[in-house]
Amino acid sequence: MRYLLALLFLFSSFAANADTFAYLSNGTSCGGAPLTSTVAVTPRVNFSVCLISNERLCGLTYRFRPDTLLPAGARLRINSVTHGTTFPDIIQPEKVYPYYVTQETSTDLGALVFDTNLPAEPGAGILVATYNLTVLGSKPGMLYSLALDKISSAAVDIDGACGRSQGPKEVPLFAAYTVVKR
Repeated sequence: MRYLLALLFLFSSFAANADTFAYLSNGTSCGGAPLTSTVAVTPRVNFSVCLISNERLCGLTYRFRPDTLLPAGARLRINSVTHGTTFPDIIQPEKVYPYYVTQETSTDLGALVFDTNLPAEPGAGILVATYNLTVLGSKPGMLYSLALDKISSAAVDIDGACGRSQGPKEVPLFAAYTVVKR
């Protein structure tokens, strides 16, 4: 409960100061909490990358990293991804699943609006992608978290044409997701 309250505080304080922000939601939509609790021996869960924006978006860049020090033998594995429809051009053709989330993960998982060169409309609950995550080597009573890496950002439209006359504004994105092993 303490972690949920801390996440809600961070979420509300960041939301008050930004027009665009990300969150990681439990499940295959943008309506879940930023955590899940499980008793599975090897937890396998779905979480979604979501955005809320009062501005039109041209794309985003993001990658995951472990948000907590993992116990010896524990690993976070992304098994698969299903992309939302907001950003039709996913720029990750070289990404092969499954892959492991590490501090050195370098592949950009983001997306851009290329086909139409028009920005995505603002809104709440913009589904970017849903990932299937397995926590390998998990132990009861432990928390396993991943977060958006510090390079993560959204490209916010400032000219109505996603940068054709002037480049989009980059807005940093912060979000985390936790699996609680009971």
